[in-house]
Amino acid sequence: MTISDPFATYPDLKADPFDNAAIVTPDDGNDLPALSRAIMVTGVGEFASVRMTLADGTTVTLLLEQRRVYPFRVRRVHATGTFGNDPDADHPASIIAFW
Repeated sequence: MTISDPFATYPDLKADPFDNAAIVTPDDGNDLPALSRAIMVTGVGEFASVRMTLADGTTVTLLLEQRRVYPFRVRRVHATGTFGNDPDADHPASIIAFW
């Protein structure tokens, strides 16, 4: 059965709801398959350190509150510098990209 989309003829705006989501595997050498409109970090604890390259090429490492959607245009999430609730942890955070 085909689903109706009454908004199919409208232009996509940055403030529109997301059409896609995917779990991100942090990778130092490869970009995401699509430039994100937002990301969310999930996992154990309250915060996660995420190293990412933004749309304009700037690379930043931010301490992000988990289970919160951040409107970052992310091109790459780096494995090096991305951690769970503790920068000394040995497991990466779970990251979801939306676009």
